[in-house]
Amino acid sequence: MALIPVVNEQDEIITYKERNELLQEDIYRIASLWIMNEFGEILLAQRAATKLKNPNKWTCIVNGTVEKGESYEDNIIKETEEEIGIKIGGGDLPTPILLAKELFVSNWTHFVAIFFVRLPKSTVFVFDENEIQATKRVTKEELGRLLENFPEDFVK
Repeated sequence: MALIPVVNEQDEIITYKERNELLQEDIYRIASLWIMNEFGEILLAQRAATKLKNPNKWTCIVNGTVEKGESYEDNIIKETEEEIGIKIGGGDLPTPILLAKELFVSNWTHFVAIFFVRLPKSTVFVFDENEIQATKRVTKEELGRLLENFPEDFVK
Protein backbone atom coordinates (compact mmCIF):
# COMPACT_ATOMS: atom_id res chain seq x y z
CA MET A 1 0.00 0.00 0.00
CA ALA A 2 1.28 3.47 -0.87
CA LEU A 3 2.23 5.93 1.82
CA ILE A 4 0.31 9.21 2.02
CA PRO A 5 2.15 12.41 3.01
CA VAL A 6 0.64 14.07 6.08
CA VAL A 7 1.28 17.82 5.98
CA ASN A 8 0.97 20.85 8.23
CA GLU A 9 -1.08 23.99 7.53
CA GLN A 10 1.73 25.31 5.30
CA ASP A 11 1.55 22.13 3.17
CA GLU A 12 4.93 20.90 4.45
CA ILE A 13 5.33 17.15 4.90
CA ILE A 14 5.54 16.13 8.56
CA THR A 15 5.14 12.34 8.26
CA TYR A 16 3.76 9.53 6.09
CA LYS A 17 0.90 7.15 6.84
CA GLU A 18 -0.85 4.25 5.19
CA ARG A 19 -4.21 5.37 3.73
CA ASN A 20 -6.15 3.29 6.27
CA GLU A 21 -4.18 4.91 9.13
CA LEU A 22 -5.20 8.49 8.28
CA LEU A 23 -7.11 10.23 11.06
CA GLN A 24 -9.70 12.96 10.62
CA GLU A 25 -7.28 15.51 12.08
CA ASP A 26 -4.54 14.59 9.57
CA ILE A 27 -4.05 16.98 6.66
CA TYR A 28 -3.19 15.30 3.35
CA ARG A 29 -3.01 16.25 -0.33
CA ILE A 30 -5.57 15.83 -3.11
CA ALA A 31 -5.36 16.70 -6.81
CA SER A 32 -8.54 17.38 -8.82
CA LEU A 33 -9.07 17.86 -12.55
CA TRP A 34 -11.87 19.76 -14.24
CA ILE A 35 -12.33 19.07 -17.95
CA MET A 36 -14.22 21.37 -20.30
CA ASN A 37 -14.80 20.89 -24.01
CA GLU A 38 -14.88 23.44 -26.84
CA PHE A 39 -18.63 23.96 -26.25
CA GLY A 40 -18.13 25.02 -22.63
CA GLU A 41 -19.44 21.75 -21.23
CA ILE A 42 -17.91 20.51 -17.99
CA LEU A 43 -17.48 16.76 -17.53
CA LEU A 44 -18.74 15.57 -14.14
CA ALA A 45 -18.34 12.17 -12.50
CA GLN A 46 -20.53 10.37 -10.02
CA ARG A 47 -18.27 8.53 -7.58
CA ALA A 48 -18.73 4.78 -7.35
CA ALA A 49 -21.08 3.46 -4.67
CA THR A 50 -18.18 1.44 -3.25
CA LYS A 51 -16.01 4.50 -2.47
CA LEU A 52 -15.28 4.93 1.25
CA LYS A 53 -15.55 8.72 1.10
CA ASN A 54 -18.46 10.43 -0.67
CA PRO A 55 -19.99 7.42 -2.44
CA ASN A 56 -22.56 8.26 -5.15
CA LYS A 57 -21.69 11.99 -4.99
CA TRP A 58 -21.01 14.12 -8.06
CA THR A 59 -17.65 15.85 -8.44
CA CYS A 60 -15.08 16.83 -11.03
CA ILE A 61 -14.02 14.03 -13.36
CA VAL A 62 -10.70 13.09 -11.72
CA ASN A 63 -9.58 13.17 -8.09
CA GLY A 64 -6.59 11.54 -6.48
CA THR A 65 -4.76 11.38 -3.18
CA VAL A 66 -1.13 12.41 -3.58
CA GLU A 67 1.24 9.62 -2.57
CA LYS A 68 4.82 9.62 -1.29
CA GLY A 69 7.24 10.82 -3.96
CA GLU A 70 4.53 12.49 -6.08
CA SER A 71 3.86 16.14 -6.74
CA TYR A 72 0.30 17.36 -7.23
CA GLU A 73 1.05 17.46 -10.98
CA ASP A 74 2.45 13.93 -11.05
CA ASN A 75 -0.62 12.68 -9.24
CA ILE A 76 -3.21 14.32 -11.50
CA ILE A 77 -1.48 12.99 -14.64
CA LYS A 78 -1.34 9.46 -13.15
CA GLU A 79 -4.92 9.56 -11.87
CA THR A 80 -6.25 10.86 -15.19
CA GLU A 81 -4.77 7.89 -17.00
CA GLU A 82 -6.03 5.42 -14.36
CA GLU A 83 -9.54 6.83 -13.92
CA ILE A 84 -10.50 8.00 -17.41
CA GLY A 85 -7.97 6.31 -19.68
CA ILE A 86 -6.22 9.30 -21.24
CA LYS A 87 -2.68 10.61 -20.93
CA ILE A 88 -2.62 14.39 -20.54
CA GLY A 89 0.49 16.49 -20.67
CA GLY A 90 2.13 14.59 -23.47
CA GLY A 91 1.59 13.85 -27.12
CA ASP A 92 -1.57 15.37 -28.53
CA LEU A 93 -3.27 16.27 -25.24
CA PRO A 94 -2.42 19.46 -23.36
CA THR A 95 -0.83 19.74 -19.94
CA PRO A 96 -3.34 20.63 -17.22
CA ILE A 97 -3.19 24.15 -15.78
CA LEU A 98 -3.06 24.64 -12.02
CA LEU A 99 -5.90 27.03 -11.13
CA ALA A 100 -5.58 27.07 -7.35
CA LYS A 101 -4.38 25.23 -4.28
CA GLU A 102 -6.29 25.65 -1.05
CA LEU A 103 -6.90 24.08 2.32
CA PHE A 104 -10.29 22.36 2.33
CA VAL A 105 -11.95 21.51 5.62
CA SER A 106 -14.98 19.20 5.86
CA ASN A 107 -15.17 15.79 7.52
CA TRP A 108 -11.55 15.37 6.41
CA THR A 109 -8.95 18.11 5.97
CA HIS A 110 -6.76 18.28 2.90
CA PHE A 111 -4.99 20.60 0.53
CA VAL A 112 -6.57 20.38 -2.89
CA ALA A 113 -4.76 21.40 -6.05
CA ILE A 114 -7.36 22.21 -8.70
CA PHE A 115 -6.31 21.63 -12.30
CA PHE A 116 -8.10 22.46 -15.55
CA VAL A 117 -7.73 21.19 -19.09
CA ARG A 118 -9.77 21.81 -22.24
CA LEU A 119 -10.22 18.72 -24.40
CA PRO A 120 -12.23 18.18 -27.58
CA LYS A 121 -15.69 16.68 -27.09
CA SER A 122 -14.53 13.87 -29.38
CA THR A 123 -11.97 12.72 -26.78
CA VAL A 124 -12.56 9.06 -25.97
CA PHE A 125 -12.53 8.23 -22.27
CA VAL A 126 -12.31 4.79 -20.67
CA PHE A 127 -13.84 5.09 -17.21
CA ASP A 128 -12.70 2.97 -14.26
CA GLU A 129 -15.92 1.48 -12.84
CA ASN A 130 -14.26 1.19 -9.42
CA GLU A 131 -13.95 4.98 -9.38
CA ILE A 132 -16.82 6.32 -11.52
CA GLN A 133 -20.36 4.98 -11.87
CA ALA A 134 -21.76 7.69 -14.16
CA THR A 135 -20.76 10.83 -16.02
CA LYS A 136 -22.54 13.82 -17.48
CA ARG A 137 -21.69 17.03 -19.27
CA VAL A 138 -23.13 20.30 -17.98
CA THR A 139 -22.69 23.98 -18.75
CA LYS A 140 -21.38 26.32 -16.05
CA GLU A 141 -24.93 27.64 -15.64
CA GLU A 142 -26.36 24.12 -15.24
CA LEU A 143 -23.66 23.27 -12.71
CA GLY A 144 -24.50 26.38 -10.73
CA ARG A 145 -28.20 25.45 -10.66
CA LEU A 146 -27.42 21.86 -9.63
CA LEU A 147 -25.16 23.02 -6.81
CA GLU A 148 -27.79 25.49 -5.63
CA ASN A 149 -30.77 23.13 -5.81
CA PHE A 150 -29.14 19.78 -4.94
CA PRO A 151 -26.03 20.51 -2.83
CA GLU A 152 -26.39 17.17 -1.04
CA ASP A 153 -25.67 15.37 -4.33
CA PHE A 154 -22.14 16.83 -4.59
CA VAL A 155 -18.85 16.25 -2.79
CA LYS A 156 -18.38 18.94 -0.18
